[in-house]
Amino acid sequence: MTNPRYTIYKTRTPILIDGKLDGKIWDKAPWSDRFIDLVSGEPVIFDTRVKCLWDDENLYIAFRAEEPFVTGQLTERDSIIFRENDLEIFLGDGDNHKPEKFSDCLFSEHYVEDL
Repeated sequence: MTNPRYTIYKTRTPILIDGKLDGKIWDKAPWSDRFIDLVSGEPVIFDTRVKCLWDDENLYIAFRAEEPFVTGQLTERDSIIFRENDLEIFLGDGDNHKPEKFSDCLFSEHYVEDL
């Protein structure tokens, strides 16, 4: 299985983080292909995609995740989250096979993780 590729375009205008993805700035970023399952390599059951932009100060990542049954049972900080609904970000240069995972995320109203 080959890793999917996505080109991230630069924006000259800082993005207001407000959860809205319908402005002129976000229109410049294409949605990715549908995500694939890391184990099977097949498209995920529910449509999940990402779009990204960057400027001189930040990397902006927006997700669109179709998930009709969002749940969260974990309550301890830094628990093993991948067993529940989550979106994780792994960044790498695409060739070193050693992506870095960056997160400081709130996955549900009960769970926070810092990596």
